[in-house]
Amino acid sequence: MHAGDMFVVKDGCYLPLFENNKEIRSFERGKKGCNCDDLDTVLLPGSVIEVFGYKENGMAEVTCEIAEKVKHKGFIYASFIKDSCKEFCEGDVKRTRSPMSLEKIRKVFERCLSENVPYCWGSNQFETVPLPGVIFTSKKGGEQYECRGFDCSGLLYYISDGTLPHATGSLKDFGRRLFTVEAGKIWDKDLEGKVEEVVANLKDTDFIVIKGHVIVAYNRGLIEFRSKDLGCCFTPREKAVQRITELIEAAQKKNSDVWFVRWHPEYLRGKRNKASKEKVEGLKLA
Repeated sequence: MHAGDMFVVKDGCYLPLFENNKEIRSFERGKKGCNCDDLDTVLLPGSVIEVFGYKENGMAEVTCEIAEKVKHKGFIYASFIKDSCKEFCEGDVKRTRSPMSLEKIRKVFERCLSENVPYCWGSNQFETVPLPGVIFTSKKGGEQYECRGFDCSGLLYYISDGTLPHATGSLKDFGRRLFTVEAGKIWDKDLEGKVEEVVANLKDTDFIVIKGHVIVAYNRGLIEFRSKDLGCCFTPREKAVQRITELIEAAQKKNSDVWFVRWHPEYLRGKRNKASKEKVEGLKLA
C-alpha cells in the first residue's frame, strides 16, 4: 500500500476512523457503555478513503467523505484497511445513500430505548465493531474493547445512511431550518412562547442542534444519547420544552445558536413554500 492509494469500504464492513495517530488508545467504561474520546466515526460500507501516508506505528493518514461535501481527515489502522476495504478504481461507482423510511426509523428508536443501547463517543452502530490486532488500555488494565452504540450525532448518521454528517458542527446545514435561537438571546415570554409552538409541531426525526450536541424528536418527545453513564434517554412531551430550555442555556455558555431542523425527505417532499428563498438540494441547504 502506498500514499495516494484510494480504497472503498466493503459491504458488511465498518471501519473506525480516529482523530489522531496514537498507537495505544484508552477506553473508559461507564454504566451504559464505553467511551474512546479520539474515535471520530465508524465509516459505513461504500465510504471512499484516500491515503496520504503511512506511519511507523501502523496507522494510515487518510481523508474521506462522510456525507455530501463533508470530508474528515483522520487515521485508520493500515491492517483495518487491508481487512475491510478493496482498492477503489476510476470506473467504480460510489454507493448511493438513502435515509431509512420513517417506519424503520421509529423501530430504530424503539430498539434504542428498549435495549438501553449504550453511548459510545464516535460510534454509530447497534452491533459491535471489532478492533482486531489492536491493544487498548483501560483503567482496570489489560481489558480489550469493541465499539458499540451511538453518540448524539451518530444516531442521525445511522438512520440517514450517512446522508447526514456524523458531526454536530455540520448538521445545521442539512435540511430546512424551522427556527433559530440566536446566541445570547434573552429568554423571555416571547421566546418561550415561540419555542413551545415549535416544539409542539416537531415531527419524528426533526432535530435540535447546538455546537457539540443534538437532540432528535420522537413520539412527541425527544430522544438523545447524552453520556456514557446515561446511554439512550427519552424526554416525554410534557418535559420537552424544559429539556430544550436546558439545551438553549448550554448553547449560550458556548456562544452557539440553537437550530431546529427538519430533514427527512418524506416530510420535505412537496411541502415547501414556493415563496421561500431556501432550496433543498438533496438534504443540503442552499
